[in-house]
Order: sequence, then C-alpha cells, then structure tokens
Amino acid sequence: MNKPFTPVPVRIDVVTMPVNELRQLITDTVTDAMNRATAAAAKGAKTAPNGAAVLPELLTRKEAAALLRVGVATLDGYVRDGMLTKYKVGRSQTRLKRDEVRELARLAQ
Repeated sequence: MNKPFTPVPVRIDVVTMPVNELRQLITDTVTDAMNRATAAAAKGAKTAPNGAAVLPELLTRKEAAALLRVGVATLDGYVRDGMLTKYKVGRSQTRLKRDEVRELARLAQ
C-alpha cells in the first residue's frame, strides 16, 4: 500500500538589494537574536552591586561530575532522578548550574 510520491511545490523568491542593506539586515537580525538569548539567560539571574545581571555559571556534564567526584553516568542518574536540572544551551548541548551542583555536593557530605 505504498502511496505514489507526490512532489511538494516549493516557492523561491529572489530579492535584489544593495550589499550594504543586506549587511545591515544581517547585523540587525543577529543583534536581535543575541539580545533575546541574553535576556532569556538573565531571567532569574542575580544582580551585581552596579545593577548588571550576573548570569549563573554553567558547567558541562564532565565538569559537574568532576565537582561531585562521580562518573558522568552517575551524574545522568542524578538528572533522571530530579536531583539536578540540566539546561539546554544551543541546539544540542546541555549544561548544569554550578550553584545547584555545589548544593548537591554539600548535601551529599
């Protein structure tokens, strides 16, 4: 019961613009994306005495495991069990907050 292949129509628009306008469009788009990413990361962040946001320091799984003196598999178990929260950075990377890892290390003593 294989259905025959049906091509999907694709629309391609070609836009002509001066190079300097294209550069400005790219710059504005990247700046906007960076501002949104910074604002999202700063949500719930602490504030420095000068009023600037202090972003939490993030650790890789390997760094967090070393801080806890456990293997990465054990660290993954802590995440699965809800003892630690992992945060997505970019498309595929995850990180853990240093403060949360230190708190777990303190409780484990």
